[in-house]
Amino acid sequence: MKQILAARRVRLYCRNGTTYDWANTILRIALLGLPGDDYPVTYIRNHDDYIIVSDKETLETPKNLF
Repeated sequence: MKQILAARRVRLYCRNGTTYDWANTILRIALLGLPGDDYPVTYIRNHDDYIIVSDKETLETPKNLF
């Protein structure tokens, strides 16, 4: 994470092309989760230049809850 967060720009591309909802979950955690070590993806919100790109299916509510 240190190397990723030290980058000039961070781009996170989320596309869920499988029957598992992992990308849906990660996208929601990245956007809405509390920052912390349990889900390091939450730290990108502190970056000066980050963009999250997703498709419509990944934005849908996950069907499988873990």
